[in-house]
Amino acid sequence: MTAVNPKNIYSICINCCGLIGDTLIRTPFIEAIKKKCPHATIDIITDVDKTTLLENHPDVDKIITFNRNKKPTLKYLKDLLTVIKIIRKAHYDLMINLYGGGSSPQITKISRAKHRWGFYYKKKHKSIYTYGCKNINTNTSLSHWGQALGVILKPFNIEPKNLRRGTTFIPTEDARQKANTILKTANKSWVLFNMGAGDARKMWPVKSYLQIAKWLQLTYDYRVLPVSMFS
Repeated sequence: MTAVNPKNIYSICINCCGLIGDTLIRTPFIEAIKKKCPHATIDIITDVDKTTLLENHPDVDKIITFNRNKKPTLKYLKDLLTVIKIIRKAHYDLMINLYGGGSSPQITKISRAKHRWGFYYKKKHKSIYTYGCKNINTNTSLSHWGQALGVILKPFNIEPKNLRRGTTFIPTEDARQKANTILKTANKSWVLFNMGAGDARKMWPVKSYLQIAKWLQLTYDYRVLPVSMFS
């Protein structure tokens, strides 16, 4: 692993494709990158239905949408080629693949980025990266998924343990107004639980949700609603 001087990085692209939870838990990672490279622009690749999660984040300069639905095939190939064209034209100094699966290794490979960091799930993809890590390993001393992602920032001398726990979501003004309208009619405060994820390793035991729900109701008289079993 060769250290990289953040002062020489002016443009960054981060592949954040994935489910809602996957996208949101990457916000501390984005913020850590911006803190290290305050002068650099940061573009994000997301699924077409996840843009609202990051479009108002102050550290995100541009969002590149990608429809990963492979049917119909021709439309998928057209979308893939569009994403590749945008990335190659930008010629980023640094490309980071936090998704790791699907076509993301190939996108990273042909990005023409000088530095290519990311996670890989197949040994044949290891050579794509100038710095790569196998899988996202949470079975370590790291305490949460945000820190697990942080291991890929080693060339910047960023310690994974310094990545904060939690997420950042900044809604649009229109969304704020709609929420305020709904809340005005509520006679009690509500807490919404998203209880699912695409990977069982990311899921909390149901009993833990129940314990928190009981505590919120008894302590603050909040109403608790499970939103979905999938994020």
